[in-house]
Amino acid sequence: MRSGLWYAGAIVVLAAVQRAWPDLLRLHSLAPDLLVVMVCAIGLFRGPLSAYGAGLGAGLLAAAAERGPFGALLAGRMAVGLLAGLLRGRVFADRLLVAPVVAALAVLAADLAQLVLAPPSEGFAQWLREFVVRALYSAACAPLLFWFARTINRRYPGRADE
Repeated sequence: MRSGLWYAGAIVVLAAVQRAWPDLLRLHSLAPDLLVVMVCAIGLFRGPLSAYGAGLGAGLLAAAAERGPFGALLAGRMAVGLLAGLLRGRVFADRLLVAPVVAALAVLAADLAQLVLAPPSEGFAQWLREFVVRALYSAACAPLLFWFARTINRRYPGRADE
């Protein structure tokens, strides 16, 4: 129960941080997708049910804070949570070097869901450029978020989802 509160608090804080990301730290006017990375970490450490709920919360917060299609943002984050949760036990989530690769794949999954549900108006080439920048930037931030999720999981080792 306590780990769920920590994870929920982290999702809320990360939504605010992502929205208020300083312009100085943006790459090509893009911020990392911290919510997707955190949902992925929750899935790998806690399982599909917890990650699906985290994806729902992250999707609602992202859709409330950003311009864009509500359903696509929500579905993308929930899909990442479900997929990451299903990979629990198959990926060495305790290895911090795995975090950047998994985070880049999670951003790809979320962006593909958004691409399918709400095609961009500026074209595929612009979407692809933004995806690459966001995936690399998110991968760079991933070890810190995975470390946080691992610390919470070790401190409050509740029963993981099956």
